Amino acid sequence: MAKGEGKGHRLIDLTGKRFVNWLVLSRAGTSKSGHPLWLCQCQCGSGIERTVIGDSLRNGLSKGCGCIHRQVSAQQVRLRHPDPWSEKPEYKLYQSAKFRAKRDGLPFSLDWKQIHIPTHCPVLGIELKTGDGKPTDASPTLDKLIPELGYTDDNVRVISFRANSIKRDASAEELRRVLRYVENALQPILLAA
Repeated sequence: MAKGEGKGHRLIDLTGKRFVNWLVLSRAGTSKSGHPLWLCQCQCGSGIERTVIGDSLRNGLSKGCGCIHRQVSAQQVRLRHPDPWSEKPEYKLYQSAKFRAKRDGLPFSLDWKQIHIPTHCPVLGIELKTGDGKPTDASPTLDKLIPELGYTDDNVRVISFRANSIKRDASAEELRRVLRYVENALQPILLAA
């Protein structure tokens, strides 16, 4: 043991000891407040080295380079979405629709497993592409055929974001395509009613 600096007590040598993911490599001086500092290397595989206050190591306040936080975050995601299908685009469409239905007070009786994303938008014929969460014209979306009927299996279709938002800024040709789509999609519903 070496004598401590500024505190009047003996310093415990932490060299070679492990504190969760930190491995203490050597003494690294003293902090401005007089606490011993230790050079540590994270054993998560990153090889990151940092200077850590000894009390933070012994009290468990510092456990690694941030890897522990990432592991806990990943575990929390798995707890919220324990099944591998939670990352599927169909499931994400389902979750978004469920949120909007609750927010807007609309009926909701979808089963995510019945949502099928076609390769191309049935309205505009463009290839549907899932992305990083930001909608593009080619993003798949759930279209409510009759908005006030909400999200039910017989009232929704997967179409492109562009087709779903086309009412705002459509060309005449785009509107004709939307009209043909709506007439064809509604016909079975109206006949069944």
